[in-house]
Amino acid sequence: MSNHAATQTTDTENLKLGIYLALIQISVFFSFVLYCAFHRSPVPPTLNDGIPTPFIFGLLVILCGVVLTILYVQLTNRQEDRHV
Repeated sequence: MSNHAATQTTDTENLKLGIYLALIQISVFFSFVLYCAFHRSPVPPTLNDGIPTPFIFGLLVILCGVVLTILYVQLTNRQEDRHV
């Protein structure tokens, strides 16, 4: 396979991976919004220290974005190293 064809294949794989990870992040975000805005549950509105539960869930959404970004970078760098 030529270098150009390998680059196109890698780019397509990276695009698919990026789309899948973006869909995961979007679903996590909208789950957070729906849960915090519309869900009535026995979950206390604050934790023991007075920290609002939606604040904790919001931090988890941000953490999920960071983890997915690191995962994307690691996987795409590994693919590029194999094709070089």
